[in-house]
Amino acid sequence: MVCKAVSTAGGLSQSASDSTITYVTSGGGKIVIDQKDFFISITLRDYPNFKLELWGIVEKNGKKAHGANHESLNGKYIKDREGDRRSIIFPDGAKITMVASGFELLSATIYDGQQCHHINTGCNTLEYSYTNSAFTNRLVSFEATG
Repeated sequence: MVCKAVSTAGGLSQSASDSTITYVTSGGGKIVIDQKDFFISITLRDYPNFKLELWGIVEKNGKKAHGANHESLNGKYIKDREGDRRSIIFPDGAKITMVASGFELLSATIYDGQQCHHINTGCNTLEYSYTNSAFTNRLVSFEATG
């Protein structure tokens, strides 16, 4: 765990007052990571009745931590996370991948074209936020040829 904060870039914004990270994808998807109340919300501009929420709190060393081990769709519980990875791909091709260890969510990484943003949820820190990075350039060129 590095936990070294970086500044936001591209379509990512971070609120200092309530520890909320928001990303709007190129096609109008919206990801809100609330690090105070421990939930992730996903909505889509073109589908106004769609709302996916990932939520849950775990205790770690006497402190609350992100779980995101429960999922609700439009306010109705649908399932618990299975496995240690969960990726959601948006209609515009953007993707969020969440990595967990047991019930604790360790990170969330957002990929959208040339942008890549990595949030370490273990220490509530934005560790990587780039546009037009060498990493995303490799992903884009791989998808185009592969």
